[in-house]
Order: sequence, then C-alpha cells, then structure tokens
Amino acid sequence: MKLPIPFYWPKLSSEIVQMGNIIFIILGSICILIGLIILLLNRRNGSEIQNNVGIGFLTVGILSMINNLSQYLFWN
Repeated sequence: MKLPIPFYWPKLSSEIVQMGNIIFIILGSICILIGLIILLLNRRNGSEIQNNVGIGFLTVGILSMINNLSQYLFWN
C-alpha cells in the first residue's frame, strides 16, 4: 500500500511508516524515563532549570508516545 504523499517525495510503504512509529515509541519511552530520573534527582537540589528540563523531557516523551502509538494502532 502506497501512501498519498506529494509526487516529488519517494513512495513509502506502510511497513516503513510502522517501523518509524515503533522507533519513536521507543524514543518516547526513553524520554519519559530521562524526565522521571531528572525530576527524582532534582528533589534534593530544587533547581528550577533542572525541574523545567525534566518536565520538558516528560512532555516530549508523552506526546511522542500518544502520537506514534495512535498512528501504530489505527493505521489502515
């Protein structure tokens, strides 16, 4: 099955898209783990910058997981 993308892009098969979704699901879970580790280690110091970085990693990881997991599950 070929994706409906512009004619000047190469044709992508659905297997490549599904593999990309799996890769970004893994990267999203890694970002979530990094964010949790930063936030847990930051409880002692209380640095505002480290807190923002941890929240940023968590946000990117959660959004990546939601996006790619929904694409993986509902891809036709």
